[in-house]
Amino acid sequence: MSPNAAISPNITTPVSSHAYVFYATNTEYACSVLINMALIRKWGSVIRFVFIITDKVPKAYVEKAASHFGAHIVHVTPPPPPAGSNPNDVATYGEVMTKLLAFSLYTYGYTRIMTLDADQLVRKNLDHLFELPHVDIAIPRAYWYVEFGGVDKQPDGRGGVGWAASPLMVIDLSPRLWKRVQGRLANLEKNEYDMDLINHEFGNEVLLLPGRYVTLNNHWDTETVPKWSSFWTAESAKNRTTLSRVYEEEVEVVHFSASIGRYGKPWTVPNGTIRENAHPVLKGMYLEWWTSANSLCPEWGTAI
Repeated sequence: MSPNAAISPNITTPVSSHAYVFYATNTEYACSVLINMALIRKWGSVIRFVFIITDKVPKAYVEKAASHFGAHIVHVTPPPPPAGSNPNDVATYGEVMTKLLAFSLYTYGYTRIMTLDADQLVRKNLDHLFELPHVDIAIPRAYWYVEFGGVDKQPDGRGGVGWAASPLMVIDLSPRLWKRVQGRLANLEKNEYDMDLINHEFGNEVLLLPGRYVTLNNHWDTETVPKWSSFWTAESAKNRTTLSRVYEEEVEVVHFSASIGRYGKPWTVPNGTIRENAHPVLKGMYLEWWTSANSLCPEWGTAI
């Protein structure tokens, strides 16, 4: 099997102990959660949803997740951000640590979960990832540090053969694993957020998944074919048609991170408006998000 190939589906385990897990701490992310729940159902999955929320998520979104998608709602208080961190970082990433509370979901009887950040689009059925070999954490490789940064080392300079990307994680839940996360949360380093914590605590133990499972949408902004793609060649690296094929045939999850709006998030791009000469796929993903938001998210036009 190619190292960049999708893992073949072989669903044999009952879905009751498995769950797709999302979290949200505001209206915009809650809207994107609903969009991705709809996409997961569109791709044919019947595995249950868990929706981790804080008190900042509007009641209408919580009710829709529960009634429309049958989501198990878990109310939480976000863990505090790292002490001494840059205030700008805290404003941007401060509540992202909420995601790590998913490690405690074994208390509800779940045995294997897949956490997904909301600021992305699920492109294909991901149920097959629940059938991966048993490992504490399976997680995509953050390939972009090599492609866009030019160095194959961890961003904090600690070295290593690969940096894991936490927008998607498949987790075998256990009290042991949760205890490790709790210990790390209680002793965070300066500017140590969710992705840093996962890499610092589990970096040498995780099963790394191919880049297709979290692909940055920067590729359709800069019009550069990701090197993990089976379509990549030196000649095709900037080919628009090749980029379209990568998106349609290979990408499992696309993450909004391009230099558009604020951190590329679609709710910062009014009505999905993208520059006229942008790649059609880039335009399409923002239009898809906005069209879905207008149809799925309660009072979306007045909520932002």
